[in-house]
Amino acid sequence: MDDSILIYFERLELMAFFSGYVAIYIFLNAFTNSKKTRLSKTSKRLLSLLPYSYTLTAILFWGYVLRNLFPEYTVHHYLAQFNAPFWQLIALASILSWVPIFRKKGYYSLLHSLFFFGFLLIDFYYFIIGNNGPELLQNDMKVFTDSLLLNLSTLIVIVVIRAFSVKIKG
Repeated sequence: MDDSILIYFERLELMAFFSGYVAIYIFLNAFTNSKKTRLSKTSKRLLSLLPYSYTLTAILFWGYVLRNLFPEYTVHHYLAQFNAPFWQLIALASILSWVPIFRKKGYYSLLHSLFFFGFLLIDFYYFIIGNNGPELLQNDMKVFTDSLLLNLSTLIVIVVIRAFSVKIKG
């Protein structure tokens, strides 16, 4: 198979994990900055949990990468397995959202996710100027929708875990 198609598939995989986070972050941030309503308070709480959900997404991505590398976990095998190892390394850096310094500032995870959201913007730009057909943009939008669902699911999991931990504490 051509390397360019394999690189495109890797881009789609990366977009599937990280690109939807941007939309959720912007959506919650818009409600947080609105009038002081009950919805504003709820969105503020959800916004504070977003870095945790991004960390869960990062853990899922690490699991996916480790599954692809099985049974040989060496640098040589890593470089042979992936056609765009630089993008993979950037994606693997998402685990830094586990570190408290990065987790406390939610915009770090947003900046990381923007890199992968940029793939969608680039394909949209090429679609507008006529270099790409509509099929590529349709693929991107399907993957983006899946990413939204994944990131929304991880946020729901974190909210449920948080609710149970608050109930257990008292």
